[in-house]
Amino acid sequence: MIKQKTQTIGMIVPDIANPFFPMVVRGAEDAALKQGYNLLLCNSDDSLAKEESAVELLLSKRVDGILLTKAAGEFSSGPAPDDRRSQHSVCPGDAHLSATDERRGDQ
Repeated sequence: MIKQKTQTIGMIVPDIANPFFPMVVRGAEDAALKQGYNLLLCNSDDSLAKEESAVELLLSKRVDGILLTKAAGEFSSGPAPDDRRSQHSVCPGDAHLSATDERRGDQ
């Protein structure tokens, strides 16, 4: 099977209206563009349901990776594997997921 890259990274933030996140998104987009990637942005409104929907949407678009600032609560698949400040795992379809939890001081 041939693995095709989309040169696209998805990013999910809990509240784009929070003055912190536009700077983070801008930095992520600038870094992605330097490496030849585009960035797709989703806003979860700090809702676990919207966050999970955004993850599914980005996976359906076959993004190469997802940057996620976690909404309150656990993924429907259960708790994170450990208590590190950021979680790195592989999503279905070989997209990589990097998640942080701002409530634990990941900012």
